[in-house]
Amino acid sequence: MAGTGSGALALSSDSEQPINVEADRATLDDSRGVMTYEGSVIVTQGTIRILADRLDLHYDPQRALEKAVASGNPARYRQLPDGSQEYVNARSKTMEYFASKNLLYLIDNARVVQGPDTITGSRITYDTIRHRAVAQAAKGGKQRVTVTVHPKKPRPEAAAPAP
Repeated sequence: MAGTGSGALALSSDSEQPINVEADRATLDDSRGVMTYEGSVIVTQGTIRILADRLDLHYDPQRALEKAVASGNPARYRQLPDGSQEYVNARSKTMEYFASKNLLYLIDNARVVQGPDTITGSRITYDTIRHRAVAQAAKGGKQRVTVTVHPKKPRPEAAAPAP
């Protein structure tokens, strides 16, 4: 993870790829601009993959995505950031993604993992452009924030020369 603090978790080309959704059931409410998918929902777009029990997609009048809400036990998210060989994996009971802000809110038993690094908390706000996460503990201290960051290994050319 690039940092901890408060964009998109993906290759910059992911947003240009088609969105594919599989589910047991789909309902369109055109008057409200909401598409609801239920039952073993699988969403793919480029390197993005979302697994959920339910997904609500909210669109503006021009049919541009405004907000996506995924729920599950847990809902899962995976994406490959630009310049990385390691996927970012996230999970929580509820995920809310706001497209115009490139913010992913992980709510209730939240966890973000990239390689060996992990951040957990009751709620995590993930900036998908800057690859920054802000974690919060549960009210009353029932679930505290935990962060595990492993030091990067030096590249061979940066290592000291052999005697």
